Amino acid sequence: MDRQRGISLISLLIGMLVSAIVLVAMLMIYRNTIQNVAPSSEGARVDGEIVSGLLAAHVMLHDAGFGIGGDGNGPEYGTHLRVLSGATLSNGSINGSVADEGNAVIWTKQINGDDFCEGLFADGEGGLWRVSSSSTSCTDISSGIDGTASPLIQPSRHPDGGVDAITFTYSPLSAGDACRPLGIGAGIAGIAAITITVENSTGHDIGSTTCLANFQ
Repeated sequence: MDRQRGISLISLLIGMLVSAIVLVAMLMIYRNTIQNVAPSSEGARVDGEIVSGLLAAHVMLHDAGFGIGGDGNGPEYGTHLRVLSGATLSNGSINGSVADEGNAVIWTKQINGDDFCEGLFADGEGGLWRVSSSSTSCTDISSGIDGTASPLIQPSRHPDGGVDAITFTYSPLSAGDACRPLGIGAGIAGIAAITITVENSTGHDIGSTTCLANFQ
């Protein structure tokens, strides 16, 4: 009488063991792939947001001092533009102490004879805020401005925290000095500059310069 042929219990157990090993290996490969790809994707998103925010900030800074000086006297640092150290932002109001380097910069401009003021504020979590106001509150920017705030770069960009705050540095340039817009080029002589320093997703500080063409 022929012996019946089929899958034994041992063969079945060995097959299940091999399948489990393959499945665990695939899960480990998937996990490692996600761990490597997700941070890169998040870093690219963060850096893209930084570039977009800095571009908007530079466009705003080019307006500093615009329209001021119809009597022959151009805009001046300390009167029409100030960098603030230890600045705070509350309900659209920027206040701080005047310095050459700090976490906020404020300025005035004139359009059709009306005064307007704007500012950029950096919080302690890597965020950058735009503040703008109408002429009714721009008669004096000695220590701050009042306006409406909106984010250019969202705070808390890094999930683990510890990101450096964005800083603003004012550089008065003499006729022999050169300002390099965005840190590149041969340079433009005889104008003031604001340098914005920001930490990117890899933890490196990057400086980007705006030449203040209205402050001749």
